[in-house]
Amino acid sequence: MPPPFGPYASIPVSPPRPRVQSGRGLALGFAVALFGGLVWGLIAAASGYIFIIAAIAIGYGIAWAIAKGAGGVTGGLIVATIVLTVFSVFVGEIVTPSIIASQVGVGPSDIIGAYPQIVAQFPGDTLPSYFFGLIGATFGAYGLYQQGRSMRIPMPHPGFAPPMAPSSPMAAENPTVGAHVRIAHRGTYDVTLEVAFPPKPSVVRAFYTTMTGRAEVHLDGQLAQKTRVWGMKKEVSVRLGDTGQSLVVRFLGAVSPRIEMHLDGRFVAAA
Repeated sequence: MPPPFGPYASIPVSPPRPRVQSGRGLALGFAVALFGGLVWGLIAAASGYIFIIAAIAIGYGIAWAIAKGAGGVTGGLIVATIVLTVFSVFVGEIVTPSIIASQVGVGPSDIIGAYPQIVAQFPGDTLPSYFFGLIGATFGAYGLYQQGRSMRIPMPHPGFAPPMAPSSPMAAENPTVGAHVRIAHRGTYDVTLEVAFPPKPSVVRAFYTTMTGRAEVHLDGQLAQKTRVWGMKKEVSVRLGDTGQSLVVRFLGAVSPRIEMHLDGRFVAAA
C-alpha cells in the first residue's frame, strides 16, 4: 500500500546511496588528529600525566570526522581511523618534549630526529601512550564499523509506513491512528525520525547526535526547535499547525541515541 501523502508517493523503492568521499573524510580526520595530538601534548606537558579517556576521545573524534567528511564508511576508512589515532598520539609525544625542551633552545625538529633514541632510552615513558592510543583507536574504529553496518541495513520501504491496526504486533511503537512513521537514518551516534500527521500532512523531522549533543526538530521543512542535550534526556515541544495539538519530542541517551514523540500525552513513535 503506497503512502497516502502525495509528496512521498513518488519516492523510489531503492534510492541511490551517496558516493563515499574518502579524500574529504581523510582530510577532516587528519585535521582532527593534529588538533587532538596538540591537546594531548599540552595536557601531558602541563600535568605530567596521560589519560586513557583522552585517547578514547581522540579515537571517537577522528572516527566522527572521517564519517562526517566522507558521508559513508568503507574498510579503508576504518583502517585509517586506527592509523590517524596512533599518529595523533605521536604528535602529542612530540609536542610534550618540545614544550619542555624549548627552554634550552631545542626545537620540534630536533625532538623528531632524536625520537627513536628517546623511545629506546625511556620506553616506560613513551610506550604507555601508544598503548592508550591503540585502545582509543579500537573504540573509534568499532564505532565507525557499527555506523557503516547500520547504513547497509535495508529498509522495507523508504516512505512512511501505512497506519497500523490496533491488533498489529508493532502497534505499541505506533499506537496513534493515522500517523505515518519513518526512521530516515540510524547510525551509531545519530538518528533521524520522521512522522507525518494527517490531515495536512504535518511532517515532523527530528534529528539527534550524541557526538555533539545537537538536537533539532523540523516542522514541514522549517526549523522549529534547536537545542543541545547535555545529559541523558531533554525534551522540546512544538505546535502542529492550527490544530492546537502539542507534540513533545524527547531526545534520550548520552552514547546510543533515541528519539521519542508524544502527541497530547499519547506515545506516537520512537527510533
